[in-house]
Order: sequence, then C-alpha cells, then structure tokens
Amino acid sequence: MSGESSPVLTVSDLRIRYDGRGGAAHAVNGVSFSLAAGEVLGLAGERGTGKTSLLRAVAGELPVRARAMPSGGLSFRDRDFAIARQDRLGAGVGRHLQGVFPDSDPGFRPWLTVGHQLVRVLRRRMKLPRSTAVDRVAETLGRVGIADPERVMKLFPGKVPAGDRSRLLLAKALMFQPSVLLLDTPDADGVALVKGLAAEGVAVILATEDLRSLAGIADRIVVLHAGRVVEQGAAAQILGRAEHPLVREMLAGGGGEGDAVLRAEPRNCPFAARCPEVFNRCRVEVPSLRYVAEGHAVSCWWDREQAAPYRDR
Repeated sequence: MSGESSPVLTVSDLRIRYDGRGGAAHAVNGVSFSLAAGEVLGLAGERGTGKTSLLRAVAGELPVRARAMPSGGLSFRDRDFAIARQDRLGAGVGRHLQGVFPDSDPGFRPWLTVGHQLVRVLRRRMKLPRSTAVDRVAETLGRVGIADPERVMKLFPGKVPAGDRSRLLLAKALMFQPSVLLLDTPDADGVALVKGLAAEGVAVILATEDLRSLAGIADRIVVLHAGRVVEQGAAAQILGRAEHPLVREMLAGGGGEGDAVLRAEPRNCPFAARCPEVFNRCRVEVPSLRYVAEGHAVSCWWDREQAAPYRDR
C-alpha cells in the first residue's frame, strides 16, 4: 500500500434509500470510510447488506428508484461532490473511478465488433491515437485472462465465449487506467489482479460475502450489516481478533442471507434478534462505533475484553 497521507477517496455519511410500495428501504445507513492510493479495502457482508448499493452510489450508477440522501458526500482527490448529484460525480471523476458489477449491461452494440467498440470509447474519453488505443485494448484483454485478445476483438458481442464475458466487463474498466477500482463480488480473474493493481498505485474496494477470502488481499476491512458498519479495522485485526458476533460468525463459516432491509431508522441493534450475546440494552438502543484498538472499531454493546456489557466511559 502507498504511504500517501491524503486519501484518494473519502465517503462520508452515505445513506441510500429505495422507494417502493411498501415504503422506503434503508439500504445504506451512515457509512463513512477513506481509501488511500494503492490500498485494498475489503467490504464484507452477508447478502442484502448494502454492499452493491454503496459501490453503485460511489460509482454514480444508482438505479432510478434509489435516492442518495443529501447528508452524504464524496471527496475524490480532495475535490468534494454531493453523492446525490450523480451528474456532478460522473463529470468530475470520469475515467479515474471505475466500477465492475456482475449484473451490469456491458453496453455493446450487437452489430459492431468488440474491438471496434472498446477502441472507440477509449479514444473518445482519453484522446488517444488509434494505434495506441488498439494496443491498450489488446493488452488489457490479455491481462484479464482472455487467451487470444486479437481474435476476441474481431468478434461480435454475441459470439464472445461465455467464459470471457465477465472478463470483458473487467477489461472495459481497466483500459482507462483508473485511480480507483470498485469490484463487486468479483470472480477469480478479478481477485487475481487485485494485488498487482494495488502495487501500481490503484486503490481498490473489493466487496464480498466471504470475509475469509480477504486474507492476504485486503489491507483494511469494513463489515456491513443492515447497511451499517458493524466493524472496521486493519485486515489482521478483523481476521485475527474480531469483536462483533456477526463477524465472528462469518469467520467461522456462518452467515449467508442478511436480515430484512430496514424500513425505518433503527431503534435498537439490528443484529439483536440473532445475537448470541444480546442483553437488554441491545433491544432498546442502537450501538455506535467505538474504538477497541488503534484503527479498530466495533458497533456493539457487548465488551468482549471484559466479557460483560460495555460501560460508557
């Protein structure tokens, strides 16, 4: 990880709501974090805990029915943006921040070859000579694991082998040489590239349901539950001395489908119904993040060190 003191990306008090017939779903609830150049941040959580919504908000790709609340903000290279203003985010960050989502439409036109389309968009956004753009596209396709880049570039999108389609999404992001890369539950090809990208100074956020898979990859880890941060810290702290009961459950191989999405601001700990260490305070008061060591914070009313309810100091 780079030793830069100034973060390349800072997210502050991010809150995402989805409007629906049953009322608003509170998908992300007050998440804040920063990311340095060359750092890999693991974003872990069960299914439905807000990981994808968070990354799409940062990338400026929230769906129409989603709302980023005006309290949230994003700073990219010391330039501030209101997350709710997706037009500003896209215009200001542009190619420097790229997201790769498994359900994304790659946007390829079926009557034009893959290479023609990738080269065209690369030239338009980066003002590159055609030969330079062709070489970069071929190089990037090879880097993401496509065995014969020149052949694939000549194919129409519908003729691309199924195994290469997810690699095309990854290549489409990497060919812009972004400063920040957002990977939502990447496959093995995406994960294999992470350490090399970080060594080149790219800041990476890697979202996953498998907390243990972040060992040896992430520098820091943020764990979400019900759209809230329940624990965050250095990877060694989270993987070696987890504090929150959910995080310990995930490390033991448990977890899976997340709890129901919040429909209102919580009045108690959202994990209380499942928690093996629940006590009265958990049922009536929402825990806030508290530090248990330098850089290591947990949102829990149970004090593991004292093996007793946490006492405010």
